[in-house]
Amino acid sequence: MKKQTAFSALLMTLMGLSSANARLNIRKEDGLAITHPRIVTTIEQRASGIGLGLAYYLDPTGRSKPKITNLYLSQLPVFQVISHTLKDELDRFTQTSVKGNTVGVGLNYHNRLFDYQFLSDDRAGFFLTGIINRMDQAYKDPETCGETRLIYRLAYRVELPSDKGPKPVASRLPMTINLILNTKNKDNPLTCAEIAQRWKKFNIEGMTVSNAVDKIMGADGPLSPDLRDRSQIKRLEINLQMSRKAAAVSPDFGGRAVYLLKVFDWDAKNQTFIPTVLDNQVDRAKSAAFFKWLLAPGQLQNNLSKLDNGTLQIPKEFLDTRAYSIAPGGMARIENHVLARTISDDEIKAALDKVSTGSFKNIKSIEGFKRRISDMSCTGCHQSRAIGGFHFMGQDPRTWDSVSETFSAMYPGNAVVVPGSGHFFADIERRRKVVDAVASNLTPDYSTGFSSRPNGTGPGTDNWGAHCYVGSDASFKNWTCSEGTQCLELHDSDVARGMGVCISKNHDQVGDPTETGKIMIKGKYPFSDSYTRVKTFPLPDKTNYVNSPQSAQQGSKSGGFPGGSIRGNSCEPVIMSSHTEATCGALPAAKSGFNDCIFNPNLTFKDCIDEFSQGVAMRGCSRYKSCRDDYICAESLNPNEEDSGICVPPYFIFQFRVDGHPIKF
Repeated sequence: MKKQTAFSALLMTLMGLSSANARLNIRKEDGLAITHPRIVTTIEQRASGIGLGLAYYLDPTGRSKPKITNLYLSQLPVFQVISHTLKDELDRFTQTSVKGNTVGVGLNYHNRLFDYQFLSDDRAGFFLTGIINRMDQAYKDPETCGETRLIYRLAYRVELPSDKGPKPVASRLPMTINLILNTKNKDNPLTCAEIAQRWKKFNIEGMTVSNAVDKIMGADGPLSPDLRDRSQIKRLEINLQMSRKAAAVSPDFGGRAVYLLKVFDWDAKNQTFIPTVLDNQVDRAKSAAFFKWLLAPGQLQNNLSKLDNGTLQIPKEFLDTRAYSIAPGGMARIENHVLARTISDDEIKAALDKVSTGSFKNIKSIEGFKRRISDMSCTGCHQSRAIGGFHFMGQDPRTWDSVSETFSAMYPGNAVVVPGSGHFFADIERRRKVVDAVASNLTPDYSTGFSSRPNGTGPGTDNWGAHCYVGSDASFKNWTCSEGTQCLELHDSDVARGMGVCISKNHDQVGDPTETGKIMIKGKYPFSDSYTRVKTFPLPDKTNYVNSPQSAQQGSKSGGFPGGSIRGNSCEPVIMSSHTEATCGALPAAKSGFNDCIFNPNLTFKDCIDEFSQGVAMRGCSRYKSCRDDYICAESLNPNEEDSGICVPPYFIFQFRVDGHPIKF
């Protein structure tokens, strides 16, 4: 009974986040995504039973509506296919561990695994965190008008024993279910233009939560009953952090996390999911056959044109059923280039010499071809300007206290403020143009730039932290930075030569990187590269600022900031007044004792955050001011800010790491 009560407490917390009179703010992604936590939660848990929780789609009996625990979910045949497949993948992955490294669940292992028991526990569940309009995918099947994606995050709430009675512990976990629907069924008389117009007309600004949800789910809304039905299920995608190594175990990169990507097609006849291949994720063992198909003389021009504009659809016979991606380091890591070194430069040049590339927007060189091949894969896309291995994780709910006039986080010290990655927000402009064209009955341009620069090659308005290029390669030479910033190559890597990040012109802002390094291949594929620091940059001054390094110092517990990061050592006015880019936030790594604390079985990570965090100046962030790669926009110490926060490495907050959570409960 206590277990069910714990889950119900988590559910009630999610459901009770807003008053009937709460007014909503406009968001950058409106019309293309539904991300406001109060709206999303209400859509999921509508008291009328029409909510879009995972139960609605996976439990045809309807007995579990509107909520569903993982204990119940694990007993459904439709989910058993998924959970058993994931168990097999976890078992398979353990065989990749380096000799001498221990493998298991919890902090006492070198290679810390995802805790499979969360998938069958009645104090855990999957909660809706966002609904994404992907009408830009309609080129794959125009009759369905594209896709609607419902993103669910795994979360739990448990009660641990203590001297003072049961101690609640709650967190989200680094696992998402992406349930993909066809935007409409083919026999639905609605046109794609009419559906696009519904998304364009929707504006939540100034509305109450209840009224906004009524409009979204109403008869003429973008999620009307005929546009959210179970019959529209297309497939289900899993993104799971399988394992994490701490900085002390993997000191050069300041830690390591490996993500698993799996896809399941929906079998409508048998009402079940079937494991299938991943879109454009070529099986490395089939690379020779794939390139033979891609570069075949009779279809070379057509294939390379589609590869260039991002609409190539690779036949299933060449594709893999799993994908691994690794963080941090993004596209500088060889593991994130599935086909690295499977084709020679001479072969690529010979192919490019045979086609007309004058109209190509992206592939203008051998390196452009290589990048586009990596970019098209699930692995490459998931690690381009990402937050670890995620592009959309959802914003954590917050409550407004009308007495103190402050917001309160659902997961204090462990909360996400901005729901998507830098790539997610950079791609909005392109996606909006597609929806606008469809709504006007015009032929949309489905082409896209590289994942790092989805809207083309020139500088954008949100330029600090953007990807850029140092060099003369024709495919990337226009990846420039805007005025006031410069391009710095953080990682000298054979698979990402010249690729950098835009930072401040004087390299003295809070959040700027503090080091550059070289990535080398040290063994056989996979997980075989290493990082060596080459240069460390001076701090603005050593009195008020700190160099938070990427690589852990020998014998210390520091490190874990990808590329290093300048931060203030406090939030005193002498620092904050001279750095408008900074925000005050609590950082566990700023105070000694935190790492020792989380190893104490009698203390929770909330206890450790409360005792060992310290307020320091870190890079501020919002939808309009993205963090660098491998940093997440987490809650700050400013109580009145709901949609802005601080840039921290994702593994500094516990919902983005598989270790540090309760394992005996």
